[in-house]
Amino acid sequence: MNRNWCLDTAAGTYAVEEITDVPLPQVRRSLAALSGLASDGIPAPVPGSADLIACTRRP
Repeated sequence: MNRNWCLDTAAGTYAVEEITDVPLPQVRRSLAALSGLASDGIPAPVPGSADLIACTRRP
């Protein structure tokens, strides 16, 4: 199961998720799909940027 945090900062409130159960390419694809859904008017969480992914350990 993935862990999630809510960060309240001076720049805004952000959701941070530690994803441990899928490979990085699948994470990037999922983030792109969420952005596409939101841009089509479907309620979906909008990722800040796929470039904000940090890999903390080797797959």
